Parts: sequence; C-alpha cells; structure tokens
Amino acid sequence: MITTSIQKILAITFSVLWLVSCAPQPQMDQIPEIELSAEVEMNGCILEASLKEGLEGEYDAGFYYGSSEEEMIKVSAQWESSALFTASLTSLEYDTEYLYKAYICNGYNEICSDVGHFRTKVLERTMILPFHIKEVGRLSSRFTFEVGGNADFSVTVPDEVDWLRCGTDGRKCIVFVETNDTEDTRDCGIVFKNLSDNLCDTLTVCQQAADASETNLPYNDVVLPPVEVHTWMTLVMDPDISVTPLDGTSAETDWLSCGSVTNIPYGYSEVFFRAEENTAYEDRSARFIVSYDGYDSVITVTQKACDAVIEFEDPYVEIVLVDAFDLDGDGKLSYAEAAPLSIVDAEKIDFSGLDIRAFEELRFFQEFWFLQSPSFAGSDIERISFPYKLSGLGDGLFEYCTELEEIELNCISVGNHTFRGCTGLKNIRAEVSGANSFEGCTALETVEQQFAGVADQAFLNCTSLKSFEFCIKLMTESRIGYEAFRGCRSLPEISIPDVVKTIDDRAFYDCSSLESVFMEGFDPPVLGEDVFAGTSPGLKIYVRPESLAKYQAEWPLMADKIIAIEREDDGADSMILPFHYISLDSWETEFTIEVGGDAEFEVEIVTLSSGPQACRRDGRKCIFTFPENNIYSEFRWAAVFRNLSNGQREVLSICQYGPS
Repeated sequence: MITTSIQKILAITFSVLWLVSCAPQPQMDQIPEIELSAEVEMNGCILEASLKEGLEGEYDAGFYYGSSEEEMIKVSAQWESSALFTASLTSLEYDTEYLYKAYICNGYNEICSDVGHFRTKVLERTMILPFHIKEVGRLSSRFTFEVGGNADFSVTVPDEVDWLRCGTDGRKCIVFVETNDTEDTRDCGIVFKNLSDNLCDTLTVCQQAADASETNLPYNDVVLPPVEVHTWMTLVMDPDISVTPLDGTSAETDWLSCGSVTNIPYGYSEVFFRAEENTAYEDRSARFIVSYDGYDSVITVTQKACDAVIEFEDPYVEIVLVDAFDLDGDGKLSYAEAAPLSIVDAEKIDFSGLDIRAFEELRFFQEFWFLQSPSFAGSDIERISFPYKLSGLGDGLFEYCTELEEIELNCISVGNHTFRGCTGLKNIRAEVSGANSFEGCTALETVEQQFAGVADQAFLNCTSLKSFEFCIKLMTESRIGYEAFRGCRSLPEISIPDVVKTIDDRAFYDCSSLESVFMEGFDPPVLGEDVFAGTSPGLKIYVRPESLAKYQAEWPLMADKIIAIEREDDGADSMILPFHYISLDSWETEFTIEVGGDAEFEVEIVTLSSGPQACRRDGRKCIFTFPENNIYSEFRWAAVFRNLSNGQREVLSICQYGPS
C-alpha cells in the first residue's frame, strides 16, 4: 500500500515537472532603441545607455566591453531611471581602443545593442598647481596643498628668501611662513619643476605687511540698523581671538562696543557688537582689527541714520518685501522696519519659482536666526547674504536653484536636501548635517565640513568633488551616513576623524578615484556593507602603526588594503594628540593619554560646567582626574594643549554623562 502511494506521488511530480519544462519561456519584448555614450577619464570610462522608451518591471542591465568582440567582459550597470543605466570602468589600458555594447535581460533571455567604441587617453606626465597666488597673514603661518598630476617634480625657494621655507611629502607641499614685522608686503616665487619635461610653474606667496588689511573674514563690513542692536558674527578658528580699535577709535565709543567670546570645545569664536539707537540723520561708523587664525583683518561697523531705507538690488525682492512689511505705507522698507522682524514673519514671504537674482539685503533682517521660510526652491537666485545671527537653514530651502554659484555658510547648519540639485555651487564651508543636503550638486569641488559627521546621501552624485576636509573635529561621537559620498567619482582622498564611530552602507560606493583613506582614530569604526565598493583598485587605507592589527581584524574584507603609516616630521617639533574627544561614564574618575611627537607642551583645563578637575604630568603622559557624576546631567570640559615650540594649539573635548 505504501509503495503504491509513493509511486503515485512520483508520477504526479514527474508530470508537473514535464509540463513546466515544456511550457514556453516568457520572451522579452523588442528592446527600445538604445543610444550609447562613453565619457573617458584617462584610463577609466563611464558607459551610459539611454533608452528611447523606459522599461517597466525588473530588468538586469549592463555592458560588455573589451579590445575585441571575442574578448569582451561583462559588467553590471546601475539603473539611473527607467530609461537610463550606467557603469563605471577603471584601470583600463592607456591609449587603447575598446569596443562595448549594452545588454538588457529579464532573467530568461538577453538582448544587446549595437557595438560602440571609445579610446582611453594617452598617459601624460603632468604637474598641476592648485593655485598660483597664495595670500597669507602677517603672523607666522603654515599651509599645505597637493600638487596634481602624475609627474615627478622638484621645489626650489630662492636663496635670498629667509622668511619662507618649503618641504614635500609625496605630492604634498608644506610651506612655513615667518612673521612679517615690516611695513611692506612681501612675496616669494616658489618654483616647481616638472622633471619629465623640465617645464616650470611658479607659486607666488604674498604676505601682508604689519599694518592690517581686510582679508579672510566672512564679513568685512557690518551694517547695523538705526535701532538699538546686539549683533553677533560667528567665526571658526583656534581658541584665541582678539578685537582692538583702529585709527584711534576707543575700545568703547559713546555709541558702540565690540568684543569677542570663544567657545573652545566646538572651535567657534564670536565677535559681538552692541550699538545704541542712532537718532541722528547721518550714518556713523567705527573700525576694528580682528586677529584670529594667524590673520589680522579690518572690520568696519556702520550704523545707518534713523531715516535710512534699504536699497534693494533686485526689484522682485523689493516688491515682495515691501508688500509684506512696509508698516508706514511709504512704499519703502527701512532698516528700522526690517531689524525687529522675526523668523515667524519670514513665513509671510515666498520666493520659490520666482525670477529673482539677488537678495544681499537679507542680512539686514537680523532676527532671522533660522530660516525655514521664505522658500527659494526653484528660483533663479544667484547671490544671497545671510544675517549675522543665522545658525541654520531648513529643509529644501534652495532646492534646484541652478544659478546659485557661491554662498557664504560659515558656521551655518544645513538641513535635509537644502541645496539638492544646485548644479552651479562650487565651494562650501558649512555644518552639513542634513540628509541629501547637497545631492546632485555636480559642480561642487571643495567642501570644508564644520561638523564631525556626514549625513545620509549628503553628497550623493557630487561628481566633481575633489576636496573634502573636516574643519571641526571637536564634537560628540559621529557617523558617516548611508551612501554619504556615493558617486563622488573625482574624490581622490579623505581623512576621517577619530570621533567617527560608524561608516554606514555604501558610504563611498562608486568613488572611482578614491585612492587614499586616512583613519585618524585608534579604534576602527563599525563598517557597513560595500562601503568602499567601486573605489580605485589601488585604494589604500592608512592607519596608525599601533592600530594596524586591530583594523585588519575588524575589517577582514579590506585587510589587504590597510597599511600602517608613520606621521612625517615636517622639521618642526611635533605634538600629536591620540584623539580629540572622550566620553566618560558617570562612575569614571580618571583617564590617561600619551601625547605623541617630541615637542615640549603645556596643558590647561577649561571648565565648561561645575565640578573640580585636575591634570598631572608624567613625561608625555597626562593623567586627568574628574569627580564622579551622580546627577542627571552631563559635565563638559576642554583640555587645551599648547606646543611650546611653535604655539600650535589642539583641544581635547571631554564629556561625562550622568547616571543612565
């Protein structure tokens, strides 16, 4: 009986399998017309297939490529839309003709396009200076830059120059400039020689004279309204900042006082102005020298007369604002009317989609400390200046403003997709904390990030990004988000601060030029999936020698790319902090760090919250002692390390949490 049942089951199963095998396989419809294109990048290429009509459903797509049709290699592509897919090729032979064709497959059968071709570029030994004129402050300073290209080169400083010296580290050049105590501006031409063809290029370093000049401030001219004001200008710099009067102006005039405040843990310093009401019918002004970060800069503070009105550059902007805020009905907007307006008033205006070009006058709306409205999305705005107090920009504020090329974002946080699709933006210095904040900014070349982390897809498909630098590292623990740099195909290197504890999935996916990643932390961050997929085949991840084994153990898939690197001595006494941020539990009362390098140094603890603290020295070891935290709050301190040989300062930010 059992045998008969098994036989019946086997017979039924065989019949079903036979019917399935005899059933006709689904065929893919005739593929739409495909247009092929290839963007050659030296020994790499981006292949693109554009369909005349989009496809619906799931399709595998990609390309075949090779030096002949018989030797073609298959590579998968990424769908950009239902009618467009692309693939990035790297490490191709120089000056070589390649054939390629696109394919689409529905899982059962495959259809291919006609064959196209492209030729990679001839390898040339080039030497490219990032700039030819570099202006520096009158105080002693140092700057570093990287020479582009692939040629070997030499660097020569004229023999008669005794105030400047230059060294190299691979393709990096480190330039040291001494203090200028003369009353003359001085310059020096540093000669770079391409050793492959003996052609020379020159970098001219210009140093300011002892008398201050106007340079390097976010705003050199501060315009105050007639009403009584208390205005702040935020800067990013080392802990020290000073403000002194110029041209005999007293430190505190009868109508204006000026000073500075430094917030050490986060690298911010602020210059503030307090002005009394101007009841006169004339403008009044005063000048100050602001010294910071190795620079002396002149700032002019002007307070407008009581009857002054704002002169708008853009007539459309004037129409919108006068209609919303003209209180006295004179058809104009005065400084006095603009000054007290708050962020609530900003919600009354909307510039999205309008043909506006400039809104420099926004900086006179001094109580607009955060902007969610008005919206500029989709407008033709080219220039805008923000109020001094502005600290943040809301979601989507400048989405798809394709005419916007330059914008000053010093110490301003950027929200979600705030500048998405701004294809004209080239350089950014800001707190990029929002997801998709600069997605698709295809002209963006340099970013100075004033935040220790990077949000999800913040720089997705910023294909021209060549330089990314974390300017402020003294923050709490941070992360590099999901696909944060995906598609940044021009980014050659990046340094990741020690406070970054997580690098999420595909953070550097398809960064085909990424060759060097410098990990500053002793402990490896948690690594997501495919973080470095699609990067340069020669990618190297540089870590501290003492951390090599730990990185290789915790990042096993990247172990063959992880190498130890010693910090090069630049000729000056060095001081190296092992980290810049530490988090203590409530019960921890002591920790020790060892300062690297060979310079003599001193340590000062700055109290940012109540509670005793101490630091004792044992050679290069520093032992910090703090009280146990038994309250439901957090304590914050900062330890300032000062290199006695060159005055360099570094800050260790210390946070102790209360009982959980």
